[in-house]
Amino acid sequence: MEKQIARGGTQNLAEDIRFKTQNAAYRVSESGASKILIVRLQGYQSSDPAMALFLTSASSGIQTEIPLTDPTTGVSSKPEKVGAVNARLGGIIGAIHAATVDPIEDERSLTTQLAEKIMLQVYGKETIERTKARVPDKRATANYPVSYQAEAERLKCRRIEIQNESEKDCAEEQEEDPLLTKVPEFCSKYPKES
Repeated sequence: MEKQIARGGTQNLAEDIRFKTQNAAYRVSESGASKILIVRLQGYQSSDPAMALFLTSASSGIQTEIPLTDPTTGVSSKPEKVGAVNARLGGIIGAIHAATVDPIEDERSLTTQLAEKIMLQVYGKETIERTKARVPDKRATANYPVSYQAEAERLKCRRIEIQNESEKDCAEEQEEDPLLTKVPEFCSKYPKES
């Protein structure tokens, strides 16, 4: 797993992609020559209420490229683009919906879709159909750098930080006192992001 660009993802994003893709490969792979699959994360966009107001959608998405390498020759195939999207409307309705999206569940949904789409790209539809009910002999284990509970806290702190900065800017423009959201005590363990 190679990480390039991520906007809005958790610290567990790369590991979740690796873990789910590896388990999907264990289920789908049958026989034949071994190949090395590298998943390069090209971009990640979480659902954003503010973007929904200004763009046509509040969709979240993930984009990767996947070259396959022959381990005996070291020759790699041309990288293929593979992505996944959780589509949502834009405008006011999309912004309201995007505000209710759990960013962790949204991300995990995208990584699950992505793992399946990578397998489809690598093995083809026929193999995917033939192996969809197969129980693999092996299972990969996730080694997340942080707990998802800690990530939920960090993301909550980040949302409050962004909201308060926005409120300060608006209040300054209107020459008023800002109405800031109280920052929970647990946020002190997460450094402010710039």
